[in-house]
Amino acid sequence: LAVHSYKDMPTEPISGLAIAAVPARGDPREALVAGPLLSLSEFKPGATIGTSSPRRSAQILRKRHDLRIVPLRGSVGTRVAAQQRGDVSGTVLALAGLQRAGLEEAISAVLEPPDFLPAPAQAALAVEARADHAAVLELLAPLDDAMTRATTTAERTYLRDLEGGCSLPAAALASVRGGDLTLDTAVYNSDAVVRSHRHGPISEAAALGHEAAAETLARGLR
Repeated sequence: LAVHSYKDMPTEPISGLAIAAVPARGDPREALVAGPLLSLSEFKPGATIGTSSPRRSAQILRKRHDLRIVPLRGSVGTRVAAQQRGDVSGTVLALAGLQRAGLEEAISAVLEPPDFLPAPAQAALAVEARADHAAVLELLAPLDDAMTRATTTAERTYLRDLEGGCSLPAAALASVRGGDLTLDTAVYNSDAVVRSHRHGPISEAAALGHEAAAETLARGLR
């Protein structure tokens, strides 16, 4: 078996392999790392924000068009260290990634939806195994969390229908209450955002993803 960050996996299924379990999800929201600054509003005009994510870049610039985005890659620890050294004024990372790396003290603020929607399946793990290995699939089955499976299915279906990967500035966040699922999505470009909101039974998670993508495409994303 292999354990992946679900948001980094291809949206198209791979022949012979199966997602055997999607364990309970961490906090999917985004976090600002900015030293003593506690919000984007506190940055001086022209301050640098380090990120190589088109989605995060678009979201930041929609809130603060006077900030400057500079490329920043590497592990969670590497990017936090770059901010602490002063290479950049701030950076935006997945909240769950900071928590899992034991770097909660670096968090300046949590960036809330709907202004900051995460990548589809952010903070979720995917446990992958051979589809024909029944014994392994059976062992992994108890790790599967039904709500996380449903929310990530809706989000990743949306992304797959847009034929997008990490380079597409697309965001999606699904939540479950009772037996119902709500899906909020967005795709960004330099001067606009195409949003979608869907609500329906949890059993129709994939269908809600399809509907959100169809609405987005119909509104001119192509």
